Amino acid sequence: MKNKSIQPIVVNATALSSGGGLSILRQFIDNIPADFCARWLIFVSPDIEFVNSNPNIIIQPIEGVKGLAQRFIWDAYGLKKWLKVNNITPTACISLQNTSFRAGNKSTKHFIYYHQSIPFCKQRWNPFKKQERNLWFYKNIYPFFVKLFLKKRSQVYVQLDYIKQGFLST
Repeated sequence: MKNKSIQPIVVNATALSSGGGLSILRQFIDNIPADFCARWLIFVSPDIEFVNSNPNIIIQPIEGVKGLAQRFIWDAYGLKKWLKVNNITPTACISLQNTSFRAGNKSTKHFIYYHQSIPFCKQRWNPFKKQERNLWFYKNIYPFFVKLFLKKRSQVYVQLDYIKQGFLST
């Protein structure tokens, strides 16, 4: 896709490889109209397969972004570098995985579909209990990664009203 004239809408979905996240990704792709005038470049996990007959969609599997550290590096540097190497300037950026990412220039609009409710739960978890550690992380550490690349031009879309209220209060 080394063509400067093609300026796609870039979608980051490399972390959505199972469960509800994968359902969101599949529904998103299935609902992009074939007659839509824009091109879509969608970064996904190589662990999933898609049957794509839409000529406006390019599915780009990305290796090595499974762990949190690799995902952070991809969101902070890797995606933007991939676009630069391939001479692509996105017209807009969409994240389907709760966090934003660096790409495009300062005027590129960013849209985030946020669907992780754990940070807004009143429940508390103990990081020293193995079965609660992951929940503790999503409650206490994950919000830092969510806020890291948010800009004034970022638009956040949520599934539930209490998530919206949580965003408005932070």
